[in-house]
Amino acid sequence: MKNTAYIVLSCLSALVLASCVKDDLYNTPHPDKGALVVTADFSERTEGNAIPDTYVFSVDGKTCDANSAEPFYYPELLPAGVHKLVAYNEPTGMSFTDNVVSVDVLQDGTIEPLPQYLYSYSGSVEAVVDDTVRVTMPMGQRARDLYLRFNITEGDVARLASVNGTLSGAAGAFDVAGGTVTGTAVEVVPDFVVDGNSVDAHVRLLGIIGSKQTLSLNIVFTDGLTQTVESDVSEFLRDFGRDMLTPLELSGNLLLPLEPGFSFSITDMKTGEVENVDLY
Repeated sequence: MKNTAYIVLSCLSALVLASCVKDDLYNTPHPDKGALVVTADFSERTEGNAIPDTYVFSVDGKTCDANSAEPFYYPELLPAGVHKLVAYNEPTGMSFTDNVVSVDVLQDGTIEPLPQYLYSYSGSVEAVVDDTVRVTMPMGQRARDLYLRFNITEGDVARLASVNGTLSGAAGAFDVAGGTVTGTAVEVVPDFVVDGNSVDAHVRLLGIIGSKQTLSLNIVFTDGLTQTVESDVSEFLRDFGRDMLTPLELSGNLLLPLEPGFSFSITDMKTGEVENVDLY
């Protein structure tokens, strides 16, 4: 009888203890949804560029602001499944509509020649219920520097009053969700500076678009005469979007007319990567 009573008491004790424990054990307070933490990685950028302080982060089209300096805890829990992620900064000189960023258009119809740098990420994540998923987002640099440099190798530099020009065939918009340039080709007006025998300008582009890019260079002489030469630079800019981190230089020789009645010309045009932008 003692043994039987002991067995009965043991069973009752086990039942009491079992009633104090939850039927299901969970890892988080959200057993039916998943949490998301993201970190923006800006390590791949042109040397000397500062990391943006903040960026816009969206999940399935719902956006919020995030701090670039620390991991960002998405404020909403996600149901199980795959979710679309998009992240981008908001540089000065560009405007945003949905997931498309456009370089600001100036009064003359051309685009801002030197906007700040755009960075973006597009990807997806699979949310796991009762768990936290962590994602590192490599923020791709979407704007590249283009330096235009012409050396005056012939003619009288003293006759040169100013230089201006237009580059056509530039991309004016970028789809941050799709990761590609978009829209129609636009024009940009480089700010040319004459320094001795050098004529230099600097623009920053999202890329090129269309089948042809044309550089129209106008030279104003001290007597008021203006001459224009158009150069097809499509061949030189064909691979512009391949490496957005390394600035590109488009250079050539500028030959001023030796006698009245003749026009200036550009020769020996070529492109090359710029390793030291301090030279400019």
